[in-house]
Amino acid sequence: MPIDPDFLVPGGAMMSPLARGALREAVTAREPAPGTRIGPYRITRELGRGGMALVYLAERADGEFEQQVALKIVLPEATSDIAQELLRRERQILAGLEHHGIARLLDGGRSDDGTLWFAMERVEGYRIDRHCIERGLPVCVRLRLFRDVCEAVQFAHSRLLIHRDIKPSNILVTGSGLPKLLDFGIAEMIAPHRQGESTMMVALTPGYASPEQRRGEAVTIASDIYQLGRLLQGMLDEDSNQRSDGTSSDSTMLRPIPTREASLTASAMLVRSDLDAVIQKAMREDPAARYATVAELQQDIDRLLAHRPVMAAQSGPGHRLRLFTRRHRGGVAATVLGLAAFVLTVTGFLVRLTAERDQQLRAAVRAQAEARRANQVSDFLSDLFKVADPGVNRGDRLTATQILDRGLEHARSGLADQPVLQANLLEVIGEVYVNLGDYARADAPLQRVVDLRRPLADAGPLGKSLGLLAWVRYKQSRFTDAATLYAEAEAVLRRVPAGDELATVLDERALLRKHEGDPGGALRVHDEALDIARRQEHVQLIATIQNHRGLLLYSMDRLAEARSAYEEALKIARQIDGERHPTTIAIEENYASLLSQLHEFAPAEVLMRQSLAAERELLGADNPEYAQGLNMLGNLLIDAGKRGAAIDSYNESLAVTGRALGNDSAQAASILANLGSAYAEDGKFERALDPLQRAASILHRLHGDGDYEATHAEAMLGACLQALGRGREAEPVQRSALANLLRALPEEHPYVVESQMALATTLLARGERDEARVLLQLAVHASESKGGTAPADLRELLAKAGAPGDRH
Repeated sequence: MPIDPDFLVPGGAMMSPLARGALREAVTAREPAPGTRIGPYRITRELGRGGMALVYLAERADGEFEQQVALKIVLPEATSDIAQELLRRERQILAGLEHHGIARLLDGGRSDDGTLWFAMERVEGYRIDRHCIERGLPVCVRLRLFRDVCEAVQFAHSRLLIHRDIKPSNILVTGSGLPKLLDFGIAEMIAPHRQGESTMMVALTPGYASPEQRRGEAVTIASDIYQLGRLLQGMLDEDSNQRSDGTSSDSTMLRPIPTREASLTASAMLVRSDLDAVIQKAMREDPAARYATVAELQQDIDRLLAHRPVMAAQSGPGHRLRLFTRRHRGGVAATVLGLAAFVLTVTGFLVRLTAERDQQLRAAVRAQAEARRANQVSDFLSDLFKVADPGVNRGDRLTATQILDRGLEHARSGLADQPVLQANLLEVIGEVYVNLGDYARADAPLQRVVDLRRPLADAGPLGKSLGLLAWVRYKQSRFTDAATLYAEAEAVLRRVPAGDELATVLDERALLRKHEGDPGGALRVHDEALDIARRQEHVQLIATIQNHRGLLLYSMDRLAEARSAYEEALKIARQIDGERHPTTIAIEENYASLLSQLHEFAPAEVLMRQSLAAERELLGADNPEYAQGLNMLGNLLIDAGKRGAAIDSYNESLAVTGRALGNDSAQAASILANLGSAYAEDGKFERALDPLQRAASILHRLHGDGDYEATHAEAMLGACLQALGRGREAEPVQRSALANLLRALPEEHPYVVESQMALATTLLARGERDEARVLLQLAVHASESKGGTAPADLRELLAKAGAPGDRH
C-alpha cells in the first residue's frame, strides 16, 4: 500500500484522509444542532469546518440587537492545550486587526459546558478564484483584486502577524467587489517560537503550503509571499481551479489562459512573460530568493497594471518597446497619422491664405485692447507708488508690506472689470508676500487668483497659481489643502507641454510626500522634476530642485548623493544669484548640515554662521526662514557636542518663530522637539519634558495622531520619563508612539527602530524580558532588512534581554 504523502510533513498525520474521516465520524454525533444557544448567539446552520473548529451561521439571540455572525466553535476533540492555545491566539490576533480587507472579530468566550467560541464578521461572497473564473474577469481586474489581497496581508505583517494559510477558500469577494481575508486560525507572530511551540501541531494546506512549511521549518513572511504567488496562479489558471485546495502542485509555471476567454487573452498577451516572472519569484524554493516583502510584490503588480517592466524579470528592448506602445497608444497613433496630417496641412495652407485678412482685423482689435490694459497697469503702478510721496503720505514712511497692502486693495477695487489683469497683478503681490515670508497675507490674494483663472480655461497660468497657493498652504502647515491643490495643479499642467511650471509643482509636491513619510515616492517625483528642468535648460530651477533632493537624500542617509546634489545646486546659485541671495543662503545652510553629519564640524559651523549673518541682514530678524536657519545651527551644534550653545540657538529660533508664525505653528513644534532632545542629551530630563509635551500636542492637533513627527516627540518624551524613573508613565506614551509610527512609516524607518528600542528599555527595567526581546528582534530585522547593520546599542540591548528561558 503506498504511503500517504501527508504523513511526511509535521502534523500531516492529522490532515490525512484516513485521520480526518475517522475524526469526522467520531464527533458528528456531538456537534451542536441548529437552534443551539452558544453565548448570546443561536446557531442557524453550518457554514464550514476546519482542522480544529466548526463554523456556523448564527444570529444574536439575547435581544440586544439584530446581527448575523460567523460563529467558530472548537471541535470536541480539539481539547488539548495546544489547540486551545491556537484558538485563543486567533481571538487575540483578530481583535488587533482593523482593516477593510480582513474579516473582523466581534465577540468571543466560553459556553457553560466549556466550549470555546468566537463570533466573526459574516462575509457573504464568492471565493476569489471562482469569482474570477466564473465571471470571465479580464487579467487587469484580477490583478487589482490580488493587489487588494496583498494590501491586507501587508497590513497584517505590519502588525507582526503571519497568516500561514493563504488560499482561495480563505478569501471571499463581496458583492461590492472587495476581497476579504478570512481565518487567522493558524496565524502567528513574526518572532521566534516560544519554548515548546516548535512541537505545536499546525494544520496546513499542502497545495498552498510553502516548501519550508511542508518541511516543518521556521515560518516567516516569505511563506505568506509563496502562498500569495500560488494564489495568483490559481486566480489566472482555470485548470488549477478544477482541483481542491488540498491537492499539491509542484509547478510554478502558468498554463496558457484558454483562448475561449477572448477578453482575458487580449489583456494577457503582452504581459504574459512578466506575469510568469512575478509568480515564479514569489514561489521560489529558497525563501531568500522570493520578494523581501509583500509591498515589493505589490509594487510589481502595480507595474504590470501600468504596463511597465517588472523587477522580477529582465526585459529586452523589444519587450520594453511593446510596453511603451501599450502605455502611449495615443502618441504612437499620432505618429502614424503624421503623414496624413502633412497632406491636410498643405490643403489647409490654401484656406489660411483666405483667412489672413480676417486675422489682421482681429489683431488690430486685440492691439487696442492691449493698449487699454497697458494704460490701466500704468495707472495702477502710478497710484501704488504715490504713497512714497511725502505730499501724499504726510510724512508717514510706509514699509514694503504696507505699500503692498494698499496695492492689494487697489487691485481688488479698481480692476474688478478686468479679471485677467486683476489676476496677474494679484499674483505678483502674492508672490512678494511669499518672498517676505508672510504666508498669511499671501493666502487671500492667491486664492482670488485661482478663483479668477478657473473659468478662463487657460491651463498654464491656472496651474502656476494653483501651485503657488499650494506652497503657501504647505508653509502654513495646512497639508491636506496643499495636497489637494498640488494634485489639481499637476493634472492641469500635464495638459500642456512639460515646462518649468510643472517641474516646480512636482518639486514642491515631492517635499510634501517627504513630509508624509514616503521618501521613495518623493525621490521619484523629484527625479521627474529634475529631468524636466534639465531638458528645459532652466539652471535656476535645477539648483532649487537639487537643493530639495539633497534634503531628501540626507534624510534617507544617502549622504554621498546628497553632497553631490548640494554641490551642483550651490555652484549654480553662486554663479547666477551671487552670495547674498535667499536661494544661495538656503543651499549653504543645508550643505552645512550635511558637512556636520559627515563630522566636518569646523567648516560646517563657519559656513552656517556666515549664511545666518547674511540671511539676517537680507531678510530681517523676524523672518521665519532666519528662524529655521537658527534651528539648523542648533542641530549642527548638537552634532558637534556643543549642547549649551545649541540650546541657546533653539531658544532664539523659537522666539523668532513665535513672532513670525505663532507659538502653535508646525515650525515652532519642530524647534520645541529639538530643544527637548537637546535637554535630554544634556541629562536635563526634567527640563526636556515641557518642550516635548508641547511639541507633541501641537503636531497632533495640526496633523492628527498619524503624524510621525508628533509620535517621534512622544517617543522622546517616553524616554525622558523612563530616565527619570517614571516607567509606569513612560510605557503608555511609548506604546502609543510606536503604534502611531507603525501606521505612518515603514517598519525599517529609523524612528520606528528607535521607538522599539525605547519601549524595550522600559520593559527590561520592569523585568518584562520576553516582550522586550521580541521588540528588539524586530528592530534588528528592520535595521538589517536592506543590507544594513544593526546599531551596536541595539545589539547590546538584545543581549541584555537574553534568550528565551534564561533566568536572571
